[in-house]
Amino acid sequence: MPASRFTQKKLFSEAEIQDETRRVAAEIDAHYACLQDAGESLLVVGILKGAVPFFADLAREIESPAEWDFVEAASYGNATETSGEVRLLKKPTQDVAGRHVLLVDDVVDSALTAAFLVRWMLEQGAKTVRLAVCVDKTARRQVQFGPDFAAFRMAVGYLFGYGMDLHGGCRSLRNIWLMEEETEEGAV
Repeated sequence: MPASRFTQKKLFSEAEIQDETRRVAAEIDAHYACLQDAGESLLVVGILKGAVPFFADLAREIESPAEWDFVEAASYGNATETSGEVRLLKKPTQDVAGRHVLLVDDVVDSALTAAFLVRWMLEQGAKTVRLAVCVDKTARRQVQFGPDFAAFRMAVGYLFGYGMDLHGGCRSLRNIWLMEEETEEGAV
């Protein structure tokens, strides 16, 4: 059996992330253009902890009237594979009933957490719930669910940096990195 080791590759630079974040914010503004005329504001809800950098950058780029809040849910814990069970750890402090909610996350992978939170927000009476993510990863999807807005799309890969953790660390890196397994034959 060939020996393997892991290498790190910069996947998306800080400049690329900022460019895509501005593009996503413009899409969001176009989608919610009617809110101001209706005297309503958007409730932008970041999913702790990984979404914090993307949430901060995206929320500042959104020009639509908006308020901010946070929610925390987990299906991974400290593992790299989902447990399949989603737990709500922190509810938003603002009432979502009657509001247009934009959930913001770092990555959608299995989609279990995102689907759970959208369903939960709708059960709490939200008018609409949309999802914006930094990275939409599709290969490990466990439910038929995807984001409404995504900065990047890819099938597979273990990512870290820009909010995404590597064994609990590396969230503060300004770029998004890909962990690749290499064997004697090359990258897997």
